[in-house]
Amino acid sequence: MAFKICVIGCGNMSTNGHGPAIQKYAALHADVELTACCDLDPEKAQRYQRTFGFAGSYTDWRLMLSQEKPDAVCLIVPVEATAGLAIAIMQMGFPLIMEKPPALTAARCAEMMEVARRTKQSNQVAFNRRYTPLMQKLRRELAAHGRIDSLRYDFFRVRRRDPDFSTTAIHGIDAVRFLCGSDFAQVAFHYHPIADTGRVNIYMEGTMQSGTVVSLAFCPMTGVNVERATVIVHDHTYYLHMPMLKGIDAGGRLLHLHKDTIISDETAGEEPMFISNGFYHENAAFFDALRAGVKPENDLATALQSVELAEYMRLRKAHYPEVAS
Repeated sequence: MAFKICVIGCGNMSTNGHGPAIQKYAALHADVELTACCDLDPEKAQRYQRTFGFAGSYTDWRLMLSQEKPDAVCLIVPVEATAGLAIAIMQMGFPLIMEKPPALTAARCAEMMEVARRTKQSNQVAFNRRYTPLMQKLRRELAAHGRIDSLRYDFFRVRRRDPDFSTTAIHGIDAVRFLCGSDFAQVAFHYHPIADTGRVNIYMEGTMQSGTVVSLAFCPMTGVNVERATVIVHDHTYYLHMPMLKGIDAGGRLLHLHKDTIISDETAGEEPMFISNGFYHENAAFFDALRAGVKPENDLATALQSVELAEYMRLRKAHYPEVAS
């Protein structure tokens, strides 16, 4: 019996990341059927269908789900549309993987969690950093140490003038939670205006519930596109350069030093972006969980604090938890 997959949203993120990942998963599993894709723009939907080998295309997602009755739905739409569509899809009775952030507020994310609980629908939030091979390897090594002294995460972009950078910065927030294996305990936010731009650099200083001291820098208008973590564990230091689509960190790097000696030095090699950046592994993890009848590992509940801290950032709050005045 076929395992049927439908996609809602055929834009850039879907085309560059999720489409080739889903196509590869189908190529590796004979029982998987790429049933249909949907976009409000019929030309985008038809192009996506041809590119990745879907059987059909639609412009009405409700009609697609009603007619095709998929086993899994991949929701890759603009941020402001995700929560409402996700709730409606779960209420229709379909499990889904959705792009980050699942919601713009913690209250809305909690509402989505309640719908998932009530409808008993499996769900996963696509924080692809959690599934990049280099970050997963670092997470395993840090877990083996048993404790982390400090972690710094630098999240730099070039000429990003987004009015709301928090919907991108949430990746860094979530990556720190993932690497530490812990939620944030307390955070101080600092906002520094970038001259003549109307934008700000955002800095977070705090501690995790595990006791790790963390420092995060989100700078949207710098000279380089990079995401880099520096992790100190007693006399071990790790440098993680996340693979980027292009630029100086295109291949990524994970460097481990112990007492000033290189223990290991690894890159993502020649893997295509949809693998090195985690898109294949996150989709495969979701599909595998559904086929095995088990709960996906990164559901809405695991995303809640990341959404909450991004909301604090958006509202320019100074402290988490909020300090009463």
